Amino acid sequence: ACNLDDQLKLFVSRHSATFSTLVKGQQSLHHQGDVLETLVLLNPSDKSVASEVRNLIIDTSQYKLLVFAGPYIEETGELHLQTGVFSLQDFIEIFSDREVGDLLSP
Repeated sequence: ACNLDDQLKLFVSRHSATFSTLVKGQQSLHHQGDVLETLVLLNPSDKSVASEVRNLIIDTSQYKLLVFAGPYIEETGELHLQTGVFSLQDFIEIFSDREVGDLLSP
């Protein structure tokens, strides 16, 4: 079982922080425990979000937590990012990718 409260406490106390050399101002906070891998992107680009969502989906971890936070466009729900937006359509496209579909198939 995954006790989210315990896992988030581990994240807070043990995460590593890195700054992107490719995206100015982007920072990543990461912790991989026995039960849950947690990654927080601060000030990300649209490409970074798409890449990390894809990585999360295809990861073999049994428990996954995806939280979107930040400015968004109220009419469409798109997340407003440093270099564009991330929309529901972008999320659907990741699941529509053949490689992702093959990995998720039984």
